[in-house]
Amino acid sequence: MKELNLEDFPDELCQVEFSFTEACEHVGVQKLERESTLIPKIEDKISFPYFALYVWGFIFSHKRIPTQKEFYEGYYDEQSVWLAQQNFDEQEHDGVKGRMYRAYTSLLRDCLFALQLREELATHGVEVRFNRCLDTNEGIDILLLHNGKKYGLNLYLNSKRSLKYREAKTGYRHKEFDDVEMTDVPCPWRGRWSCGDIWMYGITDLNIVKDALGIEYEVLSSSMNGSWEDF
Repeated sequence: MKELNLEDFPDELCQVEFSFTEACEHVGVQKLERESTLIPKIEDKISFPYFALYVWGFIFSHKRIPTQKEFYEGYYDEQSVWLAQQNFDEQEHDGVKGRMYRAYTSLLRDCLFALQLREELATHGVEVRFNRCLDTNEGIDILLLHNGKKYGLNLYLNSKRSLKYREAKTGYRHKEFDDVEMTDVPCPWRGRWSCGDIWMYGITDLNIVKDALGIEYEVLSSSMNGSWEDF
């Protein structure tokens, strides 16, 4: 029997002092650069040092979300030795940029959803946690503690490429804990609402989480369902 020891994965989300609204305002003003290059070798064959570790590390140290440029240039600088060892040609470097840009939008979507959950679920006595090792090594993107129980969330974009990547990770990254109830929260390809150039999770996804926790919520009309009215 494998149980999750909370002491092994201390909460790091408590280090984030800015609010969900403040994060949305920061992200919403960005105009993202697009890089469409897709190279199978870059996408499927190479395990990069985790992008998430850099993004969250930046957030914790700088007390704000990195811009797309800061993420790309900072990661390249931090991983310069590893990247040099790969001997990428110019086209492959474009492929790396494309993969990083897609990862950036995904990581920011997850980050903002964590902040959204932290604020929305606080009144229900739910503790929302995030830990980099729990995310990258154990596959639990967000951990929720409620009424003495542990709940884990799997966040992912509901696209063919994302689903293929999730299948590839099964077995070597995502491990099950007997005392953690897991819930999948797939974000539609076009998201629920747009924060600047990034599609985000919304009320529909918040209600998926509430349903998993056994928390009652008001069912929205179809015209409102999935929107986030303030943005």
